[in-house]
Amino acid sequence: MAEEQVKLLKSMKEAAAKSIQKPYSKIDQIGIVVEDVEKTTKFLQEAFGIGPFSTIEEEGEWGKSKISTVQLGELQIELIQNSVMGWKEGKQHLAFYVEDIEKELAKLKKQGIGVLKRGNVLGLVEWAYLDTEKDSGTVLELIQLTPLADDMLKGSG
Repeated sequence: MAEEQVKLLKSMKEAAAKSIQKPYSKIDQIGIVVEDVEKTTKFLQEAFGIGPFSTIEEEGEWGKSKISTVQLGELQIELIQNSVMGWKEGKQHLAFYVEDIEKELAKLKKQGIGVLKRGNVLGLVEWAYLDTEKDSGTVLELIQLTPLADDMLKGSG
């Protein structure tokens, strides 16, 4: 794992540890759809000194995506490039860390809140987009760091 990815994972773990003690008390991540991840990260780095970003490319049932993240204190910014989904540029979701994503999803299901999409990133992070846009004005996301994330951090020294 690259040094910048280890640093990002460590900062995510620290932020998650604080958040899961009082779930939904603060926004942990803002997801933004962009046309070009490289162009956007370069602009943010050069104009504002924001970075370093950690970028991955993945392919799932919804097509190819390029995702770049940066941790700004306890808030993570996630830039998402995916032309297949047809998402408009701009804010796409607000996310919250949770300790047990399955438990939270079961609780939300009882309240009539469904899941739009679900997945994981490199086996390190489990996530679920919730069907909340019509009621809250935005998609909300739950994020859980996996035990593999802990193992990767232990192995990084």
